[in-house]
Amino acid sequence: MVKIFMGNQNIQSAKLSSAITLLKDAWKIYKQKLKTFLGILIITSLVIALFVTILFIILFLLKLSIVGIIIKIILLPISIIGIAIAQIWGFIALIYTIVNHEQKIGIKEAFQKTQNKIISCLWVTFLSGFIIIGGIFLFFIPGILFSIWFSFVCYILIAENLNGMDALLKSKEYVKGKFWGVLWRLIFIGLFIGLLYFFIFFLAGLLLGFLQKNDHNFIFNIISQIISIFTTPFLIIYSFLIYKNLKELKKEFVFTAKKNQKNIFCIFGILGILGLIAIFSFAVFGSLNKTKETIRDAKRNRDIEQTQFLLDSYYLKNNGYPLSLNQLNSIVPNDPETNLPYEYQLLQDGEDYKLCIKFEKLEPKKQCINSEFNLD
Repeated sequence: MVKIFMGNQNIQSAKLSSAITLLKDAWKIYKQKLKTFLGILIITSLVIALFVTILFIILFLLKLSIVGIIIKIILLPISIIGIAIAQIWGFIALIYTIVNHEQKIGIKEAFQKTQNKIISCLWVTFLSGFIIIGGIFLFFIPGILFSIWFSFVCYILIAENLNGMDALLKSKEYVKGKFWGVLWRLIFIGLFIGLLYFFIFFLAGLLLGFLQKNDHNFIFNIISQIISIFTTPFLIIYSFLIYKNLKELKKEFVFTAKKNQKNIFCIFGILGILGLIAIFSFAVFGSLNKTKETIRDAKRNRDIEQTQFLLDSYYLKNNGYPLSLNQLNSIVPNDPETNLPYEYQLLQDGEDYKLCIKFEKLEPKKQCINSEFNLD
């Protein structure tokens, strides 16, 4: 239940600050707190790099001994959880610094003040994420609506100390009546950052033209990471200013999060979870099917050699090839999928034959051989 008191004002007619104004204001805060932002992001990146290194060691360097398996079982979930916590903690430390940008907030204080918000932020992030995914599964448009409605949940978590569904529905209420204005401003900053990336990569491409193409991807990845460190705080500041602007326009208002509202969004969240499970299941089964196809094709290749050996043995004993594979005095392999005999045809009055096998993944799909193992 969320209750906030409101005066009678025509909120619908009030206008949001223009995208350019938000951009200028975001730049002022960005310059003012840049050292703190970079410090938070660098520390976060170093911690993530540490856990990624541990993951690399676990997955690729530890041998499959009993001790190695035990260490993998212990360290693998720790590393994955560590990466997730580091990302979330760095993110909310940035938000805390931005929300309190008028105060002197240092790097250490930003992390200390937000350590008790990590679980809450994880929960509200997962909750909104599953609801958005559930909306995407229902003809996509609801997912777009939800993603805009819930754009400000993390700011509400830090600035207003609301959590869970209350934060989501409060964010939705802020956007109510201003959806298209919020959408345009979010698109604007996306285009602005996109053009910035394009311009930097274009210049980098010109400067790196003399290098080998194989080196380009590595260098571009490094440039992308550096740009991300500098642009992430700016994006968060810009979004925060939209939230702050909406909050100022709404003033004080009475809002009650009804139980049926929560239930409706919970249903979308459940749909999102079930949808992800379904996608994961299809991906796993699809991967298993492809693996089975590869295994069956490998068996067909072995069957070619075995059947040709049986046919050659028959020819040496009978001075000719059989009319059908059933005449061979051995167990002749069948297709591993259909369990039917391979296609066989006697040629040249018993002096040659044609054996055809249909593959699932190999090209061409149908391959035929004769006594000299020539392909058609």
